[in-house]
Amino acid sequence: MDTYQRIEDLLNGFREKIPAFRELPPFCQKQSTPIVLPEDYEFTISDRFVAYFNSRTTYSLGDGLAIKVLPQGNKKYAFINVRFGRSCQQGKQEEDNVRVLRKYGFTEENGFVVPDHRVVGIKIEDDKVKVDPMGIGITIVPDLSENGLYQVCDVDEELVESLVNQEEFSASYERHMAALLNLYHNPAIFSTINRHGIPKDPTEPISRMLLAVVKDNVGKVVIGDLDNIVFDEQ
Repeated sequence: MDTYQRIEDLLNGFREKIPAFRELPPFCQKQSTPIVLPEDYEFTISDRFVAYFNSRTTYSLGDGLAIKVLPQGNKKYAFINVRFGRSCQQGKQEEDNVRVLRKYGFTEENGFVVPDHRVVGIKIEDDKVKVDPMGIGITIVPDLSENGLYQVCDVDEELVESLVNQEEFSASYERHMAALLNLYHNPAIFSTINRHGIPKDPTEPISRMLLAVVKDNVGKVVIGDLDNIVFDEQ
């Protein structure tokens, strides 16, 4: 089964699992598809009818792949928007980052892992979800958790202290940060926060690009979140 079919089956399954979605106004039913959030997923809802959640969530597709989505919703519903409120250029920034990072030496041969990122969108046809290859809003990535075998998480002090290879992990983390900051300051690169402006201090948004992949308290660093700083070639 191809990847697009897996995405369609997953999201159509969500629509079937949430019959209350049919209570939404017709325009919402045509422009979105409900999703199932993990029980421990934390989010903040504004007073508006529709609001973005705090961050993206990931769903496994099987066969080593996963998708990242940014849920929207209100106090009763959670769903994925079909007509995503971004320009196509902004929406494809993760693909652009993969290309630039690898061009500038962020490869496995040099000790850096930058997973493939493929951005697509969805559309609703005959009340069914269909993948829109030219759209935006959904990112197809390798499943770094390997279907739950590994923990994939942000890097923080508590995590590092729990690792049996904390010295090795910390050295790798510092090497990744130094390399990314060096790229940030490269005169051939124009770096912004999601193409919305130059950060006063790039350290914090760059640090969010790094994820820890952990099994049996042994961790490794991956450049796995490419939806923060965008590295555009001048």
